[in-house]
Amino acid sequence: MTDMAKTVLVVDDEEKITRMLTRFLESLGYQVQARNCGQEALDYAVEHKPDLVVLDVRLPDVSGFEVSNRLRQVYTHEALPILMLSAMDRGEDRDMGFESGADVYMSKPFEFGELSQTIETLIAH
Repeated sequence: MTDMAKTVLVVDDEEKITRMLTRFLESLGYQVQARNCGQEALDYAVEHKPDLVVLDVRLPDVSGFEVSNRLRQVYTHEALPILMLSAMDRGEDRDMGFESGADVYMSKPFEFGELSQTIETLIAH
């Protein structure tokens, strides 16, 4: 990792999960911004452009699919990796995730080692 910490935007409606992911990502050296609803995540991402978005599908206001779609409309020519992390693990959910612009779709529960490797790969590209 470079001297300047990369910023990861974590978006999940469950505060327990955002706290857990925040602690984990900070332990890896990332700066973390956590949001619990889609619109707040969009507002932050449009204004600050994080290095990665870790996005849940089920949010109280705007779905993760919609957040991903809107981010792809804003960042059409710039890389903004999106990792969807969701309990929704049916094939059609994954398809919707990729169609909405996610680079990776991981199901909860997840392995921290796999999550760490996936994040490193997404941020490196």
